[in-house]
Amino acid sequence: MLAAIARGDFAEAISFWELQTGRTAPQWLLALQSAFSTTNQKTGPCIQVARSVFEGFKQLGRKPSYVEFTTSGTHRGANLIGFDLPVGARSKTIQISENAVHYAVQIENRLYDAMTGPAGLPLAEYMARLQSPGTLSMKIVSQLP
Repeated sequence: MLAAIARGDFAEAISFWELQTGRTAPQWLLALQSAFSTTNQKTGPCIQVARSVFEGFKQLGRKPSYVEFTTSGTHRGANLIGFDLPVGARSKTIQISENAVHYAVQIENRLYDAMTGPAGLPLAEYMARLQSPGTLSMKIVSQLP
């Protein structure tokens, strides 16, 4: 099931769950699927996305952590955080925060949020794609606001 989720094939993961358990997919699995929707690739939903991703991976036996990204500075736009999309994407950078804070989930050396999709990204690649006119910092936090 993890392999299907990593490929973004939630239909297969849900079918596998239902076949193995004889029950409909649980809410946490449906929320995990929804968290990676492209409709969440914008400013605003990162806290709910992080909660859904954290809970989904926890239910799958993984050991997720919440990660808080903040940006600081005194110059114009220092409160903004953007995320660079891969080459060929519809626009180069999507703004993901207007309040100097963004949340994601980390499992080992990979980060997960609506921008990464279910496969996540290696920490170094994620950090290279995170952009701000301010100074970015990252820390593990025990809970979300």
